[in-house]
Amino acid sequence: MAAISASTFLGLYCYLLCVHADPGYVPVDYAHDPEDAVTLQIQVKRKGGAVRSCNKCSRAKPPRAHHCRVCQRCVRRMDHHCPWINGCVGHGNVKAFFLCLLCTGPRGGGKGVEGWAWCRQSPGASVGVLSLPSGAE
Repeated sequence: MAAISASTFLGLYCYLLCVHADPGYVPVDYAHDPEDAVTLQIQVKRKGGAVRSCNKCSRAKPPRAHHCRVCQRCVRRMDHHCPWINGCVGHGNVKAFFLCLLCTGPRGGGKGVEGWAWCRQSPGASVGVLSLPSGAE
């Protein structure tokens, strides 16, 4: 019982951390560093030498940043917009999101498997559309 409580607490903690952590929004006043020539070459978007900028919010954009159409902001190392946390999963909260999935995912999936096994072992248990009426074999 203590293991279930510990994993539940850890899963809830990681979920709250994921929800309230900044996903890595690009600051409004972000600008490329013109003195750092190596980084500036990485930030080039096209062969013409144009510096990366967001087409939707018209601001400078660091490497590996993407615009979220739901949040209407650019996010560094954006993975996806998650409706379960009502925000983006990005550079700032990807670790908490991954830990939340590890803490809650196997436990929830394991309960489904346990329930299926219990239904299969119980004589006369209804398993929905897969069960046959008794004597219909």
